[in-house]
Amino acid sequence: MSNGIKIDFEAHETPRIKRLQKKIARTRKDPGTGKGSGSLLRKEHEKLNNRRRDAQNKILTFLRLYGKVVFQDDYIKGWTAHFSKATPQGQAA
Repeated sequence: MSNGIKIDFEAHETPRIKRLQKKIARTRKDPGTGKGSGSLLRKEHEKLNNRRRDAQNKILTFLRLYGKVVFQDDYIKGWTAHFSKATPQGQAA
């Protein structure tokens, strides 16, 4: 933000989710097998989604303290290519 506050609200997959996904992938595809792991995986995904939703709500609550909030989405690579100090070969600086 322009006042120096940095907000990072990423919620990554936990190692437990990855482990449960591997466990489910290794089980046989017979009906009745792997149901326990599936429910555990579903609960872990629900926890992850709740963490993401909580972070979003906290950020929105914080931003409501300001009178006006403006977002700027720049294509930084395009700007750096346009305003770089290096000049193409054959042209005088």
